[in-house]
Amino acid sequence: MNLNSVKKYKNEFIEKVGTYEGWDVPHAWPIHESRPNGSYPANSIFFSEALALYTLAKDKEIDIFIESGVYRGGSTSVWGRVFSNLKVYSIDYLQEGNDPRLKWEGVQSVIKPLYPQIEFIEGSGYDLIPELIEKHSDKKIGVFVDGPKYPGGLMLAESCFNDYENVMFTSLHDHIEPKYFTTHDDEFRKIVGEMDVEMEHPQWRKYPKGAGLTLIYE
Repeated sequence: MNLNSVKKYKNEFIEKVGTYEGWDVPHAWPIHESRPNGSYPANSIFFSEALALYTLAKDKEIDIFIESGVYRGGSTSVWGRVFSNLKVYSIDYLQEGNDPRLKWEGVQSVIKPLYPQIEFIEGSGYDLIPELIEKHSDKKIGVFVDGPKYPGGLMLAESCFNDYENVMFTSLHDHIEPKYFTTHDDEFRKIVGEMDVEMEHPQWRKYPKGAGLTLIYE
């Protein structure tokens, strides 16, 4: 991770994401205790982690961003805001939580009109990510795996990066893999500082360094 680039893009990223009160998914499904008054969903990517992906996307000049694991749509809304110039694919297999189809349809009903660059696809990331990479073999791609989780998610992230020359980076959320760069890196944490607190991520007290994001790149 180019830490100078993290410094360079930090303020730009924060400005694009906007404030806590302005989130775009307030009533996409019945109010849940993790989302009081339509706030940013708990268990969604930390803003400092999303900054790391934004930095790689900018530095690697990708054309397409692939997300696997949508659930409540927190991270998807972030990508909608910061990747307005990219094609974004958001994949979910609709098996997590109570009534996952209600969440899936609700998230789409709110996000689609706001961010037409995002295409939602129902299915397994194991199958769909490689298919999309091969379909867009002439494009530079970044991958964010938020489902499946470790260890399957790490295997998927590694295989996508190692097997396809057009994949500029891959990543796995909710896991710290010591052999790769992660967002728990001390120097990275110094740069991002208190942005998760200031941007009011609902779980900053529980995870002061974020849930953890492993990044695979050259």
